[in-house]
Amino acid sequence: MVLLTVHQLDKEDIFQDMVRIHPSHRSGIGAGRICRVTAIGVTVLAAARGSPSNRTDGIWLDDAMRKHLGVKEDEQVDFKIARARWFEEFTWMWNAADPASRAAGRLGLISFALGVIGFALGIITLLR
Repeated sequence: MVLLTVHQLDKEDIFQDMVRIHPSHRSGIGAGRICRVTAIGVTVLAAARGSPSNRTDGIWLDDAMRKHLGVKEDEQVDFKIARARWFEEFTWMWNAADPASRAAGRLGLISFALGVIGFALGIITLLR
């Protein structure tokens, strides 16, 4: 857990399901990777990005994430940042706020499922 000051994301980052935080607070989670952000016992999934001007004292969240976590701008809160599990990355993709990311993610997952079904049907056909 690390005590960080909550800040508003810049306008261009809103609805991108991202958190901006200095790499030293991300436990080796690379930029662009999905992470779990936990505060006050509530968790959200977000894409990790670097902090503005490489600042180490804060965390930048959009309105929706702050509301979900129950934190307010300029408030100091203990945060836990952890790597998302593999299935949580699919959850993040399926529920993304950005329509382009959400559509691409859903199409990819549906295509994968249809491919698995097609493969299984092909194997069944060969075995008969």
